Formats: sequence, structure tokens, C-alpha cells
Amino acid sequence: MPEGSKRIQTVSGIVLLIVVVMLIGVYYLWLVAREDEPVMNTTLVQVPQREAADTGAEAEAAGQATLYSSLEHGFGVEYPVGWDIETLQTGDGDSSISTVRFSGGDETVDIIITDQGMEGIIANSISIDAESEIAVSGQRARLLEGGNMKDGSPLNMVLLVNGDTLYAITGLGDSFNSIVEHFSLQ
Repeated sequence: MPEGSKRIQTVSGIVLLIVVVMLIGVYYLWLVAREDEPVMNTTLVQVPQREAADTGAEAEAAGQATLYSSLEHGFGVEYPVGWDIETLQTGDGDSSISTVRFSGGDETVDIIITDQGMEGIIANSISIDAESEIAVSGQRARLLEGGNMKDGSPLNMVLLVNGDTLYAITGLGDSFNSIVEHFSLQ
């Protein structure tokens, strides 16, 4: 092969290698940028009341609750009558985080469902003042008491691992305690 042909072949190979590396870099940057954009699908869910005889203020005064059940996420829970529910989904794959938010008045309780490998990240969203072991749905769970890392407001969190799934229940007060007490794995 003549000297000039070898040189052209070598230069062509280097140019091709540079183009391939650049394409891989652009693809990587596209993937990283895509992960930074949260995908929020908010849906209001209508859930039938467990005891239809009493509704509204009468049911709330009687301490009755409404049952929420999610076969997709493998849990059920009773929550106060009259509260709203919304579901949120962020990310996909193993880094997917689903949240079921129960809210009424000035109280909010979130149930976060994700891969158990995300436990450290979820737990780091709270500055922990106290940690204890509790039973939730007949399984060992961790109760973290402390403050929200974003704004310092008081926040409690229960972490429950079932198989590959992490359930993190966050909130405060009697409604939080009641939802934790009535949380059940399906």
C-alpha cells in the first residue's frame, strides 16, 4: 500500500474515532439532562368510603376513615374522611419515586414508594434528632424524628422495607400516627 494511502487511512480512522466519541458524549449529556427534568403526573383519585352510612362532618366527628388501596404499590391505608389524595411520579426505573399525598386542612402525610436502594437518599432528607424501631404492618420499621432538611420544619419519617420496595411515610401529629398505625402491606 502506498505511503499516502496509509496516511489517509490513519487520518480517516482518527476522524471516525473522534466522531464516535463525540456522539457518545452527546448521548450521555442528553441522558443526564433528561434525568434532571422531573416527570410529574398528578392525578386526583376518587376512593369510595368504607362506611357509606356516615359521610362528611358526621363521619369525621365519629372518627371514621376512608380506605385507600394500591395494588400497584402493594399497600393499603386508612386516612381521615374528607382529606384529598394526589399521586405523584418522578423519574423512572430504579430511581423512580412514587408519592401518594394525603392532605386535609394544614396537615399533609406523604407515602413515598421507591426502590429499597434509595433508602439512604430518602433518609437524608430529614435531620435526625431521634431514631427508634417500631412495628408497621407486622414488620420492623425505623421511625426517624427530626426536621425537614429543606426548611428545618419538624418532620417525622417511618422507613419500611418490604422486599425490594421502600415505603417512607412522612408527616406529623395524630394524623401521621394514625396513617402509620393503619398502613398495611398487601
